[in-house]
Amino acid sequence: MSLRRTDLNRPVASNKPHFVFVDVEEAKRIIQEKKKKGLTVIKVDETWTQGDLEEIAKMAHSLDLSVVGHTRDPREAARAGQDAVMHMWGIVPATVGDPAKLEALRSGQVKDIYSLMDPSTFPELISLLVSRKVFFDPQPFLDGPSNNEEQYESEDYELLSRPELQYIPLGARVAIARKHHELKSKTSSERESFQNNYQAFLRQFVDAGGKLIVGTDTVVSSLPGVGLRRDMVVLQESGIDQMTIIQAATKNPAELYRLKELGTIEPGKQADIQIVNGNPLADLSTLKNIEMVIIGGEIMDLTFHSDYRVGFERPYAEDAAALNPPRLGAIEPKTAVQGSDSVEITVMGSRYDEFTTVLFNGTRLPTQAISSTRLKATVDAELLRNPGTYRVSLEDPRFLWRPSEEYYGFVVTHENPLP
Repeated sequence: MSLRRTDLNRPVASNKPHFVFVDVEEAKRIIQEKKKKGLTVIKVDETWTQGDLEEIAKMAHSLDLSVVGHTRDPREAARAGQDAVMHMWGIVPATVGDPAKLEALRSGQVKDIYSLMDPSTFPELISLLVSRKVFFDPQPFLDGPSNNEEQYESEDYELLSRPELQYIPLGARVAIARKHHELKSKTSSERESFQNNYQAFLRQFVDAGGKLIVGTDTVVSSLPGVGLRRDMVVLQESGIDQMTIIQAATKNPAELYRLKELGTIEPGKQADIQIVNGNPLADLSTLKNIEMVIIGGEIMDLTFHSDYRVGFERPYAEDAAALNPPRLGAIEPKTAVQGSDSVEITVMGSRYDEFTTVLFNGTRLPTQAISSTRLKATVDAELLRNPGTYRVSLEDPRFLWRPSEEYYGFVVTHENPLP
């Protein structure tokens, strides 16, 4: 059995039902089953070693399947045969030249991860990705501040206020509001990092012949359709031409996912058509001025419907969404001696921010969010007076309707424990 790697740059959502933590031979068997069901693409996470990923990609490609997904190291992913890298956080580690900064990134000590990117590393990495024909899907609207953030927040407020859209769940509304708060709270230095590093990488990738795709996670903390359009506008703000961006939403995904009958409007292909009032080749924001949508040859009703129902349900909650409570994965240290002075503990997990508080057996602790994956909290000496095993949990006032995750196992030992 192969060992999955644990030297990762971020916590991995191993609790999700669709994550089957198996060895590479089992993964190859699952790939064959997916092919029989008509799938054209498989998605991998960053826990596979390069050797195992090579075997997975070889199997997938032999069945004419694409391999997309997350990565710990885009160089390894490209050399192993991965066809697309999702998210800029997978690119960032490969652009950090300083080992100390890389360690700070991996330990969750840096909030502005794009400030760590070294532009001098871009050409070599981009050359490798382009030569290996690796597609890249960033999700720029969710990653950094847009020039239109105030307008976007106003638009979402108006949409969510409509009576016809009241079926949108409370959790989704919280997620959208929380994301706007996060983007508006970006500091000037964070905005500069996004522009000078993140957006510069995208420009250079495209200029070198790299192919972008858009659409990943555009329903996480944003409204369906709206998030996709905003991704495209942020790419435009990055200095990428409009036709390249439109192809990133149409032609390129079809090519990546082996959908030969889709992606372009030409004889012999299938196409759903959106007609807008304006010229997207001049300004992609005109994509919101929808005049007509034709799907399967039928002109669609463009009004909202208060009785709308999703035709299928997700089998799990979206782990990356701000609509879910913070997750608790581990704590350090796990023990203290009875009668100790106050002890600082580190809580590791995900979805942390300034609203997240650590509780020690129900008592709220002074808590500092170091990053979205790491908290520091101080256990007062008074709480360490009696030996025993205590519960550590998380609290977020915005999620009173969802239970907090708990960690059982902070042990306070006797001053002179028996051997």
